[in-house]
Amino acid sequence: MLYRELADVERRTNNLDGALEHLRQAAALDSGDSGSLVQIGDILERRGDPEGAEQAYVAALRIDPSPDVESKLATVRERIALARLPEEYRAIGDATQITRADLAALIGVRLTSTVHSDRPEQAVVITDIRTSWAAPWIMSVARAGIMEPFANHTFQPRAPVRRSDLAHAISRLLSRLVEAGRSDVTAWTSARLKFSDPGPGHLAYVSASQAVASGAMTIGADNGFQPSRPVSGAEAIAAVGRIEALTPGQPMRPGGER
Repeated sequence: MLYRELADVERRTNNLDGALEHLRQAAALDSGDSGSLVQIGDILERRGDPEGAEQAYVAALRIDPSPDVESKLATVRERIALARLPEEYRAIGDATQITRADLAALIGVRLTSTVHSDRPEQAVVITDIRTSWAAPWIMSVARAGIMEPFANHTFQPRAPVRRSDLAHAISRLLSRLVEAGRSDVTAWTSARLKFSDPGPGHLAYVSASQAVASGAMTIGADNGFQPSRPVSGAEAIAAVGRIEALTPGQPMRPGGER
């Protein structure tokens, strides 16, 4: 108890090293002191040591299972996983315009269970991704039929993603949800909305209707979908996050909410 009180004093004066030392002494003296372990985890996370924080939270949970500590552990594990991803992936959120490689990686990381479902994979040949940082995820989403290569077998990973492209990907992800038994999604896949653009004859009309009806994408004040407008990183993350929230059994992924 004395060491815990001393740690509290040190934390109030922002002496994290001193607080950490006292908390470790408290935990060493009392094998059942989960509270000190949680505080150790909190300090280590604050100091930028997520691996150390993970170990402390795991040890605390072994002593005293707690939803609050489980949440802390999930958050710190998400940080660890995100840090291990390529720098290009971590930069997606700040991008004013994402590429096809960005979108493939975002879907591949955030929707792993959907991409690697039980449905047979398509045989694909892609000739231009050997040097792309996102090559593994591009192959995954292409084999799953979520994003397809072009007729000349190129994926064009650096090509910008337009809203029509994102809508097509969302439409195919919604179809996977229907296959997984989400009957409530059927109404969205059947939606045919009225836009100022595009009209019913546009190639992106059906996908745009489904994406907007599901809440994955939005429209402007003029009721326009703007199919040719480039997609920002924030917009893509929001769209994929909506599908992630709807996906049964989807584990938490880097940059995700669950």
